Amino acid sequence: MPPLESWLLWSIRAAAALGLSSLTWSGEIGTGYLIAGWSSWLLGFVADARIESQRMLRRLETPAVFALIGFILMDFFIVKSTIFLCVAHFLLLFQAFKVLGPKNRKDCLQILLVGFFQVLASCTLSVDASNAIILLLLIPVGASGLLWHELAREEEITKQLIPAAARARYRRLTAGMCAGALPMVIGLTGIIFVVFPRLTWNVALPGFAGHRSGFTDQVNLAQTGLLANDSRTVLWLGIVNPQERRTWNGYLRGATLSTFDGKQWSTGNPAPGHALMPDRNGVFSIRRATHESPLLHQTVTLLDTSASTLFASGDPLEVIAPLSSLRADASGCLHWNGNWQRPLRYQVISRPYGASPLTPLPMGEGGRSPGEAYLQLPSLPLARVAALARTIGGHQSAYAQAVAIEQYLRTHCAYSNDLGSDATSNPVENFLFTRKRGPCGHFASAMALMLRLEGIPCRVAAGYYKGEWNEHAQQYVIRERDAHAWVEAYFTDRGWVSFDPSPRLSTSAAHWSPWHAMQQYWDYFSFTWNKWIIEYDLHTQVMAFEKIQESSNQISRWEDAWWSRHRRSPDTGSWVAVVTAALRGKKRIFAVLICFASVLIGLIRKSRKGRSISMDPAVRYYQQFLQHMARAGLPKQPAETGQEFAARVIGRWPEREAVVQAVTERYYRRRFGSRWVGDGEGSI
Repeated sequence: MPPLESWLLWSIRAAAALGLSSLTWSGEIGTGYLIAGWSSWLLGFVADARIESQRMLRRLETPAVFALIGFILMDFFIVKSTIFLCVAHFLLLFQAFKVLGPKNRKDCLQILLVGFFQVLASCTLSVDASNAIILLLLIPVGASGLLWHELAREEEITKQLIPAAARARYRRLTAGMCAGALPMVIGLTGIIFVVFPRLTWNVALPGFAGHRSGFTDQVNLAQTGLLANDSRTVLWLGIVNPQERRTWNGYLRGATLSTFDGKQWSTGNPAPGHALMPDRNGVFSIRRATHESPLLHQTVTLLDTSASTLFASGDPLEVIAPLSSLRADASGCLHWNGNWQRPLRYQVISRPYGASPLTPLPMGEGGRSPGEAYLQLPSLPLARVAALARTIGGHQSAYAQAVAIEQYLRTHCAYSNDLGSDATSNPVENFLFTRKRGPCGHFASAMALMLRLEGIPCRVAAGYYKGEWNEHAQQYVIRERDAHAWVEAYFTDRGWVSFDPSPRLSTSAAHWSPWHAMQQYWDYFSFTWNKWIIEYDLHTQVMAFEKIQESSNQISRWEDAWWSRHRRSPDTGSWVAVVTAALRGKKRIFAVLICFASVLIGLIRKSRKGRSISMDPAVRYYQQFLQHMARAGLPKQPAETGQEFAARVIGRWPEREAVVQAVTERYYRRRFGSRWVGDGEGSI
């Protein structure tokens, strides 16, 4: 192989590896596709030494393209993958065929372009920080590959090999091009990872959605096929207080489902919800807390906001969120109206179930009696289910019957992601007496139906369970595969009580391994990336870039003024004149170096000041107030809200009540208010 083609071949191999890595780390590509892609990439090294086998593959190119098109159509219409997932599958399989076949100059160019499109496809499938790293590596690799491609093309046209000395100069030129591509790399990466995270590309068309694990406001028992585990991160949960963390039961509720038609549960709330507006401090008050009830302080970073749902553990009392309004239904679940395109960070103060005072069931719609909606039954033959419920529960109390049914389902049925291949008219009966295995939605549906047949009001709760504790971030990472459904039953002497009849194992009990340790570090890196890049709102990012640009312009103006002040004719012998003569004709290079230096200075200043670019004076003053209180022997606890801390300070120094209230109120307005005009300081 000629030397130029050898360099071109190594460039396209690197580009193919980067494209495969981006699709692998997106978490959206199936294991079979990834095995096929990486196996073909490795076998490509062997195939390049076997020219005869590559020639056989060349004759199969046209049939292979038609087969790929048919495969992708089947993937879209039968498997019902999303559009961008189908495109990613096509790119991966096309690259797998090309790297095994013969590689002339045009083939290398195709593999190079496919690798670039694979990275773009992975950017649309996820906003993981790994895509930024791969993109930073791919652009220099692509630039060098294009250079070797053009040189190989020149050799083909002239029919002459480029001398060895010239090839050495071209290698140095390639290194220079990779370094010179740095501004384009930074610019393109900024465009993709500042704009793309706020757009939702990987959406399924109506009727073309595959069965994947994840939160939904309905439980459909009529689905068939295999439920695929989705590893995408949905939210990060922080519980700062270790004691509260130990008492957390692992459940995050998002919705309750009370209407069952025999095949599907839906959110048929027994009473209409009510709108919630924040107070002047930006706090949504849902219920009043009693002094004796234990509280759970949570900080949630919600990455997937498509459901417009606030997830919380237990019964929410207060919420601090940058939203204009909330809507609370009769069960206490919280939603918001409008379209929120970036990660949402909010705080919740809640109390566990069983710790709240007993509340009567709400009156149903249309004057129905309290609890009637929680006893609704589908119009299906349920004699066998009712007989099983009576056999399990016996003549015990309502609570003892619920416990017995929960234990029966845990011990007599098996958890499985297999939904079966045949749809039935009575899915619950089929689950209890025929299949006896299924996902958590089948367990929750069976228990809720048996409780209602026994006259016990209940509903199905949907949300997430447990997730995995990340020691580095000191947060729980919750993924789509952690979506869960359980049962909430009402007892007159206990109130609402949660039951989980599913024997599903917790995902948090992962054994240590090198791979698990790497995953923990990577999750922490992704959490930091989401916090400072994606969650960092677009307006603040633009202001930061403008700040860097302004600093660069100031340095350029200073440099122009300095040179115009000290520039003299070359015959004066001034050292400035000597430098000027040396740099004559190279002012543009000097300006580029100044621009790079200013960008680095701006980034260093930003890293030192943290978030001070967008920090409001009221927020900064409140932090100084906290530092002063800490020096005075009264530090603010991590799990303590601003209002709770203010009450503690006033309790110790009552004479400072007016000052403390003023500082806290101004901080809440500036930090959480949607818009507020200060005393001559503008608005935010």
